[in-house]
Amino acid sequence: MNPRWEGGPGCVFQASGWGTKERRRCLSMVAVGDVAGVEYSLRTEDGSPFETRFDQGRVKLVVGGGGFAPFLHNAVLKMEPGEEKEVTVPPKDAFGEYDPELTATLGMDSAPGDISVGTVLQLWTGQKATVTEMSGESFKIDWNPDLAGTSLVMDVKVLEAAKAESVLKTATFAGGCFWGLELAFQRAKGVVSTKAGYAQGVVKNPTYSEVCSGKTGHTEAVQVLYDPSETKYADLLTIFFGRHDPTQVNGQGNDKGTQYRAGVYFHDEQQKAVAEKFFADEISARRLKKLATELEEVREFYDAEDEHQQYLQKGGQDARKEATETIRCYG
Repeated sequence: MNPRWEGGPGCVFQASGWGTKERRRCLSMVAVGDVAGVEYSLRTEDGSPFETRFDQGRVKLVVGGGGFAPFLHNAVLKMEPGEEKEVTVPPKDAFGEYDPELTATLGMDSAPGDISVGTVLQLWTGQKATVTEMSGESFKIDWNPDLAGTSLVMDVKVLEAAKAESVLKTATFAGGCFWGLELAFQRAKGVVSTKAGYAQGVVKNPTYSEVCSGKTGHTEAVQVLYDPSETKYADLLTIFFGRHDPTQVNGQGNDKGTQYRAGVYFHDEQQKAVAEKFFADEISARRLKKLATELEEVREFYDAEDEHQQYLQKGGQDARKEATETIRCYG
C-alpha cells in the first residue's frame, strides 16, 4: 500500500513518519491562497524608516494574491501564527536595481515653469520624476523608484491565518480600463485582495490582445476579495458607481468597445438582491428607464497577465487604504 501524504505547498510529509506536534505545525503553516493578518515594518539597512505607496503596519493579504510587495508574500509563506522574523530584502527583490536608462537630460525650454534640484515632476505616463541636476541650458530628471538599488530590512509577524474561502467573499465588477478600477478597490477598507481579468466572454483563457480585439465577448473586469466583517457589498457598489458612468454604452470615457463595457456580476442571490436595489435607486435618481451597466450572474473569470496586476501601484500611484490622490489611468 502506498503511504498517505498530507500538507500544504512546501509542507509534505508521510503520515506514518511524523508525530502529532510536527503534523499540527505543518498544517498551521501559511500557504499560498491563505488570508493572513500580519504586522510588518520596513527600514533601510542603516535603520531609517520610510514611506511606501502601500500600507505598512497591521494589514491583511491573500498570500500570493498580489498587492503590497512580492517580498512580503514570500516572507510570510510557511510562517506560523505568532511567529516573527527579520528579513533582509536585496535590491532586486525590493524596488529593483538602479537603472541609468530611467534618466533623461532635457533642454530648459521644456521645463514646466520654475524648477530646481529636488523638484518632483509628473511625466505623461503618470510616473513621477525628480530633477537631479541643472545647468544653464539643460536639466536632468530621474524616475527610478526612490529606493532603487537599496537593500531593505523587514520585521514581520504573522498574527493570524485562515483559508481565504472561509473568511472572505468575492465580488466582480467591470468599469472600463481595469487599471484604475483595481486601484480604487485596493484603497477600499475591508478589501483584502484584487486582481484584474476578463469576464463574461465566450473564449477560454483569452489574452489581453484577444480581448482588445472585441471578438472574445469579454470585458475588462476586477475581482475583489473582501472581508464582510469590515465592509459590505453595498459599500463596494458605491465605490464602483463613483468610478464609472452607468449611462455610457460599450465604453467608459475615451475607452470604447465591448471590452470596456461596464457591469456588476453577482456571485450569489444576496449580492443579486443588493445590486438590484442599488440599480433601481440609481435609475430613479437619474430619471432613466434603465442603465447601460450590465447586471448579470458572473460567468468564468480569467486572470489577466501579470503585467496588468496592480498596474498603477507598480507605476508609483498610492495604493494605501483610503488614499485620496487622484487615480490616473495611463498606458
